[in-house]
Amino acid sequence: MCHGAVTELKAEFPHITRVYVRAEYEYIGGAYERRLLDRYERTFFPDCARGAGRAVYVMRNRFMVDECDLLVTYLADGGGSGGGTRRAVDYAVRRSKKIINVASL
Repeated sequence: MCHGAVTELKAEFPHITRVYVRAEYEYIGGAYERRLLDRYERTFFPDCARGAGRAVYVMRNRFMVDECDLLVTYLADGGGSGGGTRRAVDYAVRRSKKIINVASL
């Protein structure tokens, strides 16, 4: 849903760049990269995820929040209190990021 929402926004705002930030697979093969680049303009593995162990998704999500101008998320029914999406949204709120929750549209 989020990819679709960003793709719709990109039609109106072509400067938007869709980036797939990997939390797994620091090194990927050409076929997988081509599949990702069919849907995204870029993909990469952030330095902060290297060696992060079980916290890799938290580190990746914080990196994405820090780097984005607008967070597009899907957080249904309040999102609970401990899930990764909830933590990322809470972090974005603390960072005063603009947020679109497609679950509430």
